Amino acid sequence: MNRSIDIRKYAVPVERLRWICPGDIFQFECTSDIEPLKEFIGQVRAIDAINFGLAVERAGYNLFLTGLTGTGKAATIKASLRRFIEDRKTQGITYEIHDWCYVYNFAAPDQPRILKLPQGMGKSFANQMEALLKVLKEEIPKTFGSEEYTKKKQEVMEEHQRKYQGAIDELERDAAGKNLMVQLSPTGAAVVPIEDGTPLTREEFLKRPESERTEIESKRLEVMKKVDETYNFLRELEKDIGEKMKEIDLKAGQFAIERPFADLLKTYAEYQEVINFLNEMREHTLTKLDVFMQAPQSSQIPASPVLQTDPFTAYKVNVFVDNSSLNAPPVIFEPNPNWFNVFGKIE
Repeated sequence: MNRSIDIRKYAVPVERLRWICPGDIFQFECTSDIEPLKEFIGQVRAIDAINFGLAVERAGYNLFLTGLTGTGKAATIKASLRRFIEDRKTQGITYEIHDWCYVYNFAAPDQPRILKLPQGMGKSFANQMEALLKVLKEEIPKTFGSEEYTKKKQEVMEEHQRKYQGAIDELERDAAGKNLMVQLSPTGAAVVPIEDGTPLTREEFLKRPESERTEIESKRLEVMKKVDETYNFLRELEKDIGEKMKEIDLKAGQFAIERPFADLLKTYAEYQEVINFLNEMREHTLTKLDVFMQAPQSSQIPASPVLQTDPFTAYKVNVFVDNSSLNAPPVIFEPNPNWFNVFGKIE
């Protein structure tokens, strides 16, 4: 059975087809007077999910946002992070911010070491290392060019010369007492018989009676033994003089670098990794004193077209993360988070 429907009861009056906003509900003259809305409109569940995810501060938990381009994902997460950090700050919860530096690895030069420093100290440490290198280039040559250093070296050399000459004189006197002469040469020593101060030739020696030749040969063997003993003494003397010279150089080097390193060690006394690096640097410097002695001259040599290694690379600090200008934890945005952009690569 058909029923007729009275559609007139569903009719909308003309005066209700549009809504006119009354002007008296606004408390501004122009929209330019209004502060822009910073919240994300119409996504209450999404905002709650972001806040929940940020509250889970554990390793391995991550937030993943997805949606159409231009819907405000980046703006929303930025605002949420900023608000989250500010809320934490009002609660007295702060985050440690660090600078990160690469420094020379003395154990494995091809594998730089990493240092973690408090915020703003990365640049400061790099500048102080540059200042340290400058001071070392000045102080080491100055110390090794001082009168006191020269005097100590001269005293050791004179003592060595006296002992050397004394051993040679004693050998020559012993040989002369047996009518023999010791002839020294770079290839060794020879002992020859003499007569009236003049060495005998082989022919003259062979003309002597056999008994006299036997006696001379016996004395010559005694002197040769003395020669061996003298040579052993001279070798030990050379070794001793070398060690004394090294000791003088080491003490001079320690004196030259003591104050500059002491100042840095005092500055970074609270940071054990930096202290370890500085101690290794100090020992390294003492083994490279000759490099510092050559440094002033190298600046006068024209640059070679061949690539040369910087002898002072170990003193340079690479500040690869500098957070000195931040007042909150750093937030990094990567719009294209592929493997290389996130983890990096080596070319």
